[in-house]
Amino acid sequence: MGWLLLTLLTVVTAAQLAQLQLVGAKVLPSGLVVAYGSALLGGRKLPALLVASVNGSVLYSALLDVGLGGAFLDVIAADDGYYAVGYVRGVVGRQAILLAKLGRSGVEWAKALGGGASDYAKAIVKLGDDYLVACVTRSYSLLRGSDLLVLRVSGEGEVEEAWALGVPAYEDFVEKAYVVGSDVLLVGTTWSYNVSFSDAMLVWLRNGSAEAVVVGGVDVDEGYIALPSRDRVVLAGSTRSSGMGQSDAYIAMVGQTLYSVRAIGWPSYDGFTAACPLNNSYILLGYATLDTRQDALLVLADDTGFPAAYVISCGGDATPLAVGHCENGVLAALSCSNSLVLVLFSPDLKPLSAVALANASTAPTSLKVLRVSSLSRRCETLTSSWTLKRHKLSVRSVTPLVKPLEARLVPLNLSSVEVEVTTGDLREGKPLPELLMEVLEEYLPLLALIAPVVILVALILILKRR
Repeated sequence: MGWLLLTLLTVVTAAQLAQLQLVGAKVLPSGLVVAYGSALLGGRKLPALLVASVNGSVLYSALLDVGLGGAFLDVIAADDGYYAVGYVRGVVGRQAILLAKLGRSGVEWAKALGGGASDYAKAIVKLGDDYLVACVTRSYSLLRGSDLLVLRVSGEGEVEEAWALGVPAYEDFVEKAYVVGSDVLLVGTTWSYNVSFSDAMLVWLRNGSAEAVVVGGVDVDEGYIALPSRDRVVLAGSTRSSGMGQSDAYIAMVGQTLYSVRAIGWPSYDGFTAACPLNNSYILLGYATLDTRQDALLVLADDTGFPAAYVISCGGDATPLAVGHCENGVLAALSCSNSLVLVLFSPDLKPLSAVALANASTAPTSLKVLRVSSLSRRCETLTSSWTLKRHKLSVRSVTPLVKPLEARLVPLNLSSVEVEVTTGDLREGKPLPELLMEVLEEYLPLLALIAPVVILVALILILKRR
């Protein structure tokens, strides 16, 4: 894919100073990682696309400049380039769907789609000769809620069909899309009238119809990812219907009934955002908030529970992007300190190496992979308190506005930095001296106030005793 580097239309030295803000990635079967999001350049937020190998070789990195701010929220690789979707501001309404084809001659085409309000694309999959784009829309929703918007687009970017799905006056969102045979599975979240607060939602698109189910407990539950198979769907995300923290990471086995729901978490905010199968098990990648810092969470799960879990700490907030198989093992992609961090694990999840791709001196030079030794007290079974319900979505045909965009590619110069990997066990308790120092620091003002009184009482007692 080195030819893509020769197609950049404009060389901008300032692009070296762009700050990456990656929101997602995909590990391709070839072992390449496709990461996407945006970058701040000259006060503007531009969609960004980055392709790299496991060893940190940058095969493609560029920003899409359409004259307005935006971001890529999903990318799919094609034989002759990449189809990228996301959003762009101020073209069609306040925010429009961004759809672009980056091919051998640079930007083949770029378009803004939507209505008069706010719309954005979250996922794109290939279905036959066409592409299905899953979006969130307020332009075509009923009574000011948000609905799902599904576009069927040709390889040339022509919209062939479009449907809005949702419940009037309530919020419905989509996160990911998957092709299962001739069907498409959408995973997301709904705040509709027949759920408790919010529930995770699965929508099957079959032969022009939509079949939906919602899964959740008594509080806010959100669906971020799914691993579909013939007889069940492995659903994962973040839940507040558990008792371990503000929110916890969960995995649910969903079929005709709800087979099981298990959660893992700490006192703050946790969740799963990526997954891949591993023999008869699953590898889940998410986030765990420890000591006010967000770390990455890598968990091995099977039908019986969580056999192993690891916390990946980069020294700063880490955003989990993707996990998948490559020739040398399992690859986890993270975003940390405006850089893409690739961590390679063996098939039994032993860390092997890591590399960071960045254009700033803030890129991490070391990271820790810490085994969660007290795993049993971090897990909870939620099966008995969760339910699965059929969900009714209205389906309406719509006609989005389409506006072609003038676009150019801006090169994004990145360097590869080897990251030192250390291992150990996660220390969840603090040493006694450290705890005593924290207590002294917390109550020092009070001690300063009562110290004179204590001394005076002691002197009185001494004099009286004499």
